[in-house]
Amino acid sequence: MIDKWLRTKKAVLGWEFGSPPMQFKDPATQKPAGYTVELVTQMLKDLDPGIEIEWAEMPFGQLVPALAAGKVDMIEPVTNLPIRALRGWLLEMPAHYASVLALMNGVGLITTLSVPLVADRFGSRRSQLLVSALAAVVGLLGVLLAPEAGVLWSVVLGLSLGAVFPLVLTLPIDVADRPADVGAVAALMLLGGYVLSSTAPVVLGAIRDVSGSFVASFWAMTVLAVGLTAATLLLTPKRVRRGVRREVVPPIA
Repeated sequence: MIDKWLRTKKAVLGWEFGSPPMQFKDPATQKPAGYTVELVTQMLKDLDPGIEIEWAEMPFGQLVPALAAGKVDMIEPVTNLPIRALRGWLLEMPAHYASVLALMNGVGLITTLSVPLVADRFGSRRSQLLVSALAAVVGLLGVLLAPEAGVLWSVVLGLSLGAVFPLVLTLPIDVADRPADVGAVAALMLLGGYVLSSTAPVVLGAIRDVSGSFVASFWAMTVLAVGLTAATLLLTPKRVRRGVRREVVPPIA
């Protein structure tokens, strides 16, 4: 939807103006006014000052049907505008993006809490991370190629991202025996991981600015997921066992 606004320089917004001070008609000018009106106007101005807003006034009960029928681009409240990190997601389902995001986070939370309970009972660390990384690739490709199945991809991505986090946190224990070595490996892993992840908003935002679309940013994340998949193949059981362990030298009698 954002790409459409940038291309056509026009946004058709479905609004009900009977809820002051949130949204109402100014008695003096009969123009839209109120908090939500000012907020969405500023948001679109920040997106592109050249975007023209067409206010489609209608009763509250007709807002969602109008959006579903494609008669308007967005409806009140403003929270229906996917303006944050996932605003390129599911362009065919703008009214449901928050629910889809909540579903992904909920599945991810359950997975994060459940995986540690069974991680040492099924498969190797490499196979577990490989399945999780492949699921991320499938989920991201699904969002790009078949966004109408957004609920399915949100579940797949929730399972994948929810599993990767606790599995990676166990790696320092897998590759080291001594507490000091475990701490050193964990510190290095967390330092590098969080430094790299902190650059993601800047890098993905720059890709969007250059390409003019969040689709390119999702392709970049897909490439990273493929890289994770390749990296897990190097995590052989032999390499994990070797880790950073040191040979124990018996004391001299």
